[in-house]
Amino acid sequence: MSIHAQGWQTVGAVGAAVVGVCVQLYIAYRTRQQTTKQSQDTLKIQRTVTERSAATFIAEKRQKWIDELRADMAAHLAISSEIVWKWDAVRSREATFQQESCIDVLRIVTNMLVKKEISGDSAISFVANFKKGVEKNNFNLITYSIDIKTLIVEQPSSSSLRDLNNIFERAVDQYTTSCRDRILSLQREFSENENRHLAGHTRIKLRLNRNEASHIELMAYLDGIRGDINGIRSVEPFSDLQVSIKLSEFQASAFKNIRDAENIMISILKGEWEKVKQEVAYPDELLALIPKPKQP
Repeated sequence: MSIHAQGWQTVGAVGAAVVGVCVQLYIAYRTRQQTTKQSQDTLKIQRTVTERSAATFIAEKRQKWIDELRADMAAHLAISSEIVWKWDAVRSREATFQQESCIDVLRIVTNMLVKKEISGDSAISFVANFKKGVEKNNFNLITYSIDIKTLIVEQPSSSSLRDLNNIFERAVDQYTTSCRDRILSLQREFSENENRHLAGHTRIKLRLNRNEASHIELMAYLDGIRGDINGIRSVEPFSDLQVSIKLSEFQASAFKNIRDAENIMISILKGEWEKVKQEVAYPDELLALIPKPKQP
């Protein structure tokens, strides 16, 4: 073999070795790229799974919060309405009792007038005006009683006026006693439900976010309901006019606050349900909004 042939063999062997090394390096490079890509894909999948798990966890907690807040609000508004309706029933019964009392008194004084047991222009005129008032559905016993007392001051010697005054005083006493008893009975019943109502009121407020406008509005309505019911409870049953006016004001305000609270609650629940759907559908955006913990 010539030296040239040996040289070419050597060159060929070296070239083959270099090519082999290059091939091995290329294979190692490609393998590393594939391994890196697989690792990145695996990490991406794991991150996606983690994000969805976190979003699902948050959505489940939000749904639980929605369900519990809905249940608390339904129970609280039901109790509030029950309390107000019971007081309204007392007021309605009071009006019915007063109407019946006026009709009874009218029957008595009409008989007295027929029997000529009432004399004097003032007394006869009072009975005529009383009859007209009853016919126009004016059944305010207290007002009639005050009117007859005013006439007595002007004509203290009139026995007919004194007789009429005695009749109205008895009717007013019966009415106010009945009204007082019903209200005191309802106040005792309300005291038994006081803790339950206050606990529901407080529990709902603790669930709300004091930085969201709709939640702040709902808290205002809840405070309004609480204030109205406390106002109803505080009415002293000593004057039918006082009771009627104050109960009417507090009840109207309570019913309005209950309706407004229900409406704003519907809006809040709808908004929270939209958030639940967004949390499940777009976990990346959800997690991006969560602030990182501050370093100590």
